Amino acid sequence: MGNIKLNPLDIPEIISLVGSSLSRKDLLACIRVSRTFQSALIRFIWKSITVKLLVKSKFRYPIGEALQNNKKYIEEILFAGDFPKEYESLQGCTRLQYIRYIRALEQKPTGFCNFIKAHNSTITKLYLGNPLSSQELWEAVLGCANLERLELSRIHFYEATDLFFLLCKKVRHLRLDRIFINQLPTNFLSNEASGYFFPNIRTLNMKDVKIINPPHPCTSSYCFGMLVRRCPGLCALEFLDGAELTEDEQPAHSGFYRAAFLQHPWTLASLSDLSIPYLNIEDEDMAVLLKQMAELKRLNVPACEFGQLSLKELLADKQSMQDNGQMVQKARLRRLCETVEDLVLRGYSRGIAQAILSNCPRLKRLTGLLITVTEIANRAE
Repeated sequence: MGNIKLNPLDIPEIISLVGSSLSRKDLLACIRVSRTFQSALIRFIWKSITVKLLVKSKFRYPIGEALQNNKKYIEEILFAGDFPKEYESLQGCTRLQYIRYIRALEQKPTGFCNFIKAHNSTITKLYLGNPLSSQELWEAVLGCANLERLELSRIHFYEATDLFFLLCKKVRHLRLDRIFINQLPTNFLSNEASGYFFPNIRTLNMKDVKIINPPHPCTSSYCFGMLVRRCPGLCALEFLDGAELTEDEQPAHSGFYRAAFLQHPWTLASLSDLSIPYLNIEDEDMAVLLKQMAELKRLNVPACEFGQLSLKELLADKQSMQDNGQMVQKARLRRLCETVEDLVLRGYSRGIAQAILSNCPRLKRLTGLLITVTEIANRAE
């Protein structure tokens, strides 16, 4: 028989279960209790590390023997500032999956690229903030065989644009924040440009993105709309363009909306989560979009007019579909109102809020619609 007096806190498996929910501060205190505690908890301390090399910074980061002995536990690293020389030749972080890199100074990315290349078989998520864009950097990132999520911030692409779009083809989740592209490849907008389709992308977030010199007569907004249109597997889309707010006379629908949603044939069969808070869309055009969607979970359109036409499509039991090149009406498996969970709208027509509340059984949030006390009293709870 086993020792029934064995202390549970001497069992590594139990210590690990407790350690998985402790803060870093508590973990650092616990590893001093005993060797058993240290061996069981050390992996949680090294799971995520921060490496800062900033001017006048007193921050200390892992180096030397401690780094070599525990690198096998590292799953996430944040690099902030200049890339330290100690990490340029580091290899063997066998569990490393997520890297965040925020550059502070005009440092060439060679050292960081070497680190990426040494771990390109394990990296699945990458965030690059203000990196010095270069062909060397994007070729290193392209070498990450299992990269699924890419987040880019504050980057100006003067060159290597083709490599950028190759990266877009590779990943499933793409977030672009303050990205400026000098100009598109020559044939990007051509219908025959099969090299610029992005079948793997499932979620796409774009904030303040711009083509500096878009091909005449297209606008930057239209070009990004075409990019969206070429993501046939897209499930969730967020497009935030603050520049739309500064236009004195914004058209009924922007070039982005027209390119992405109003062209035939409809290419976004999996789209169910849409956030375009700054685009001013008329009721008729919103209805055209809803008519084509197969499922709706989230709709964030506070600047769009959501009126009777949009409501009709939300409640409709048929949708528009392409069949042998012809647009036909087919019965929905489920109405959009039966799947939607989150609605942020703008509308002033009487009865819309009541109709939504009465017909959307999964709805968790409704924001922006006018509703009267009488409507609430008439079973619009």
